[in-house]
Amino acid sequence: MFCFFSSLVYRAKGVISMVKKALIEISLVKESAESVNEKIMKEIFDGLSEDLPKIPWMKQVEKVEIVEV
Repeated sequence: MFCFFSSLVYRAKGVISMVKKALIEISLVKESAESVNEKIMKEIFDGLSEDLPKIPWMKQVEKVEIVEV
């Protein structure tokens, strides 16, 4: 499972109201079993930090959930 957090803060009349986060669960390709978790996490983080984000090692999206904190 992989969780990606994206926060948005809205200001209404000087008051910070709501922050939303996206939790994305994905399954990884079989080849990911041949790599250490730290390497996979770094590659996913780096891939999502680019101008055109992508998720290396991703096989398919399993679930997307939006939460308000």
